[in-house]
Amino acid sequence: MIRSRQPTLDFGHNPLILRIVREGIRIQHRFRAKPTLARTGRGWLASEGVVPLRRLKAQQRRRAALGA
Repeated sequence: MIRSRQPTLDFGHNPLILRIVREGIRIQHRFRAKPTLARTGRGWLASEGVVPLRRLKAQQRRRAALGA
């Protein structure tokens, strides 16, 4: 009897998968389900507001100032 070896998929050590899971967990609180569609999982992604945008713009300005 010959057994074929099937490759085991070890997602726990894949850096890409780990990064994707971390990002998903980080933004999970922003997903809002519509009340009528709560069971289907459909809804929208809530905005984070202006604070993260200000932080990103400040980082870009700092990088530009260092590179100039």
